[in-house]
Amino acid sequence: QDKILTTEEVKKDLKADYNVTSYSFVYSGDTQRDTLWFKIGTMGFLSDEDRPLELQQFIADDTLENARPGVHYVAFDDPELASFYRVPAHCDTLSIPVILLRNPSLETKEVVLKFGFKDNGIFRPGYEMFSTRIIRFTAEYVQPSNWPEGMFGKWGPVKHQLMMEWTDEKPEMVFTLPWVFDSV
Repeated sequence: QDKILTTEEVKKDLKADYNVTSYSFVYSGDTQRDTLWFKIGTMGFLSDEDRPLELQQFIADDTLENARPGVHYVAFDDPELASFYRVPAHCDTLSIPVILLRNPSLETKEVVLKFGFKDNGIFRPGYEMFSTRIIRFTAEYVQPSNWPEGMFGKWGPVKHQLMMEWTDEKPEMVFTLPWVFDSV
């Protein structure tokens, strides 16, 4: 019998899939900084002028340590980012950067950065379920969500590392094997 989902269950499912990004520096060689781009959209009337937006970090309800500005990521109010945190005139969508820093502590742990819009008098957070993003990041191997256990067996960091070295492929290529699952 099919289960009928409540509104809260549907919201939770949508939010879980929509706003969480995982990242590992392990796939980026010796990179010490990497930029993740997030597409955002505004609501309301367009403007004839560029408008600044502000981001803020929220404390994540998570078992992981919260990322620290200047240690794990470039602070949202850093002058380096000011030109990117502007909505151009006559525009309602853009991509904004979040710059992650490869702190040595990430070699042995994963941290979480939850962030969203800060009310700056021009923009304020919109729909609650779409107003925040979460980045979980590390410099370790972490089990991909699409690890085919039936094919490769139990996941482990050494096995994962060897597969990456043997195939010389990025993780999404190693674990995307559409021909194996085609129906006859």
